[in-house]
Amino acid sequence: MKTQSFLLRALSVLVLLVIGFTPVYAGTPQPTVVDVSNRITLHANETTIFGIVVSSTQRVLVRAVGPELAKFGVPNVNADPTLTVFSGQTPIVTVDDWEDQPIVNGKPLTTAAAISAAFQATGAFPLDSGSTSAATMLTLAPGAYTIQVHGVGGLAGEVLIEVYTVPDSVPN
Repeated sequence: MKTQSFLLRALSVLVLLVIGFTPVYAGTPQPTVVDVSNRITLHANETTIFGIVVSSTQRVLVRAVGPELAKFGVPNVNADPTLTVFSGQTPIVTVDDWEDQPIVNGKPLTTAAAISAAFQATGAFPLDSGSTSAATMLTLAPGAYTIQVHGVGGLAGEVLIEVYTVPDSVPN
């Protein structure tokens, strides 16, 4: 029983998904993945890991949503999730509050306006102004990535981790 519990917990912590996977079907449209998500309960001082594999260069919207989940009737939401995207052992970007984007090469990685446009273009529900949910938009080269999510200060609670493929029509 202890082994089963460990395996179930391990499976809930690491989710491996393929973004931009395009199988070849003769004469039919080729499907692509546009959104993957996982809702998880973070325990105090816990980090969860969400894995993705990108098969071609993709611009993605990555979110760790906490406070807005209450609007959907989710109890015990994480009040302040933060996310870090890794390529192997290397952190690419860390985001706490979605409107405060990190500075990369002397300028913000993206803007709140561009992220809001990505919400609309991808069908993601909007995040409130001033929200402590985390979100960013970035371009990923082909490869494997992990998204680590934890509550600021070790906070516990429900969090929704999402990755969307962003259409080229959305500005940076």
